[in-house]
Amino acid sequence: MSNLQHRFFDPDSLERLFAEREISRHRVIDSPRCEITIDPIHEEIALTVPAEGAEADVSKFSRISFAVLGEGADSEFEIRVDATDAHFEAYNILTAIIDELFAGSSFARATTEALGNYKALLRGKSGLSAEQQHGLYGELLLMRRLIALIGEAGAVDAWLGPESEQHDFVFSAFDAECKTTTSEKRIHVIGSASQLEKNPGRDLWLISVQITRAGLDSGESLNELVTDVARSLDTETERFWGYLRGLGWRREDADLYSQRFMLRSPIQTYLVTDDFPAITTAALKSVVPHFETVSDVSYRVDVSSREPAAAPAPLNQTTTSIDQLV
Repeated sequence: MSNLQHRFFDPDSLERLFAEREISRHRVIDSPRCEITIDPIHEEIALTVPAEGAEADVSKFSRISFAVLGEGADSEFEIRVDATDAHFEAYNILTAIIDELFAGSSFARATTEALGNYKALLRGKSGLSAEQQHGLYGELLLMRRLIALIGEAGAVDAWLGPESEQHDFVFSAFDAECKTTTSEKRIHVIGSASQLEKNPGRDLWLISVQITRAGLDSGESLNELVTDVARSLDTETERFWGYLRGLGWRREDADLYSQRFMLRSPIQTYLVTDDFPAITTAALKSVVPHFETVSDVSYRVDVSSREPAAAPAPLNQTTTSIDQLV
């Protein structure tokens, strides 16, 4: 899983910008073009993007405003957040919008998704970013079925994502990278040049999970999913909570993750072969001079048109079971 917000500002650098008492504007990504404005004078943070698609509705939020700046082809959408006494928390809302835009969501949808965490700003809690929440949701769907299939020790041993290993799951004969998206197409954010890089002598599978928001009487929230997986554990409970803490999960923040999700489509698995559209270290070496000076490689890959393949056990049993139960 990647966390785009860490490519921009950490709490210390953000506070330095507020301390300068000068308005500054920063380009954070180019496609789509997203710029963050730090306004220490009014203690606000704003996000501006090209004005495309439907406008965002923020009328329910007293500390967030929306405006259309300029006219014609040069017009921009702006989301402005009152960051009084909550600079980094307000900033996290904007990075959550950027995460959604980077994953292919429209501006209106990205804003709606990000504002699901607005209570975090009111209560001074930042919580996990939208991308982190979606990624954890997909991985825990797999974990829950793996526990039932191969036992809790084997499942927790396989789940290396929270420990920041190269791939999310490592099985005896192959590795797997789990990617979760809320977009209508299977567009996934790849957060580094190593995420889709195979280890020598081992196959690598991409697990594509599509989820969508669900109503009160359907689906399952991230909080509920975490709780359900934890309850299924006995000997591996402490390791599980330790993994979650490593991701930034705090039990006292669990009520921030009440949005319910459900599968949009069956989970698909793709074998990462030589013709798979992946940016890897080997590929960079061959085309980028002094590639070792390049950092923070993130890109999107759309696997919607690619042919999925049947993964080996226990991954094939895991994904089939989820499709039947969720």
